[in-house]
Amino acid sequence: MANRSYLYSTDHPPGAEPVGMPHQAKGIAEWNYDIPLVFKLLVSGKVTVSRSAIWPDAGEIALMGGYDEGVVRLDAFLERITLAEAQPLVEQAKAFLKASTNRGQYFLLEPGEILEMNDEPLAQQNLQLHDSIRKMDAEVEAALETLTILPRAARAPQGFLARVFGRTPRAREPAVDPLASVRSVGLGHWSNQLYYTLDHSGAASEALGK
Repeated sequence: MANRSYLYSTDHPPGAEPVGMPHQAKGIAEWNYDIPLVFKLLVSGKVTVSRSAIWPDAGEIALMGGYDEGVVRLDAFLERITLAEAQPLVEQAKAFLKASTNRGQYFLLEPGEILEMNDEPLAQQNLQLHDSIRKMDAEVEAALETLTILPRAARAPQGFLARVFGRTPRAREPAVDPLASVRSVGLGHWSNQLYYTLDHSGAASEALGK
C-alpha cells in the first residue's frame, strides 16, 4: 500500500464531537507519497494542530483549518494559473469544493502515513509542517513558476528525403503528461471515496507503523 496524505471536510475537530456521536468526515482527496501544495493551501486558513481522526491514539498528528478560509486561499492561487490547458482542472477544483455536499466547517489534513516515512517523532514533524504552512509564500511562488508554459513537443529528426523534398517533420507526442506539473500541485484527484472512510464509524482499523 502506498503511503498517502488524506484530506477531509468535517464539522467538528476530532475528539470534540457531540456525546455519543462518532467522528464524521467527508473525503476530499488523497495523494501518494507526498502532501501536495493544494492540500496545504486548503488547510492553511487558521491552521492548528489536531488530534488524528484516523489514528486517535497517536496524538496530535493532524492539522485543521477553516473550510471557507482555505477555499478562498486556494481560489487566489488558482486565479494565478493562466495556462489555458489547465483551466478544466481549475474549474473542476472550484466546483468540487463549493458543492454543498462536500462542505464542512473545517478541512482536516491527515499526514500521518507521510510523516512516518521519516524517523522523527510524528507529533514533532507535524508541528514543523504546521509552521511551514503558516509561511508558505515562497512555495506558492515556486509552484506558479512551473505552471506558466506546457512542455513543447519535440520535432522528429529530419531525414534525407525530408530535406530533399522540403517536408517538415511531425512533432513527436510529449513523452509525459503535458499537464503533469499542474496535477503535481494536487489538482485533478478529487474524490469522496478515500482509503479511510470516516463518515460512519470514525477511526480507521489500521495502526500507524503496521
